[in-house]
Amino acid sequence: MRIAGLIMKIAGGMVLWTVIAIVFFRWYSQEEGAGPRRVAPHADREPIRMGLTEP
Repeated sequence: MRIAGLIMKIAGGMVLWTVIAIVFFRWYSQEEGAGPRRVAPHADREPIRMGLTEP
């Protein structure tokens, strides 16, 4: 009976983590395919202002 309980607990945990992984990767793929990334309006000029690159 203890072995059966252990099997059910392990199987239940695997099902739970499988569902969590599926939800996460679907969310992640939607976020990556959402289009251009949102950045600050002047983020492209920041390295120049800091003197890291030449204008």
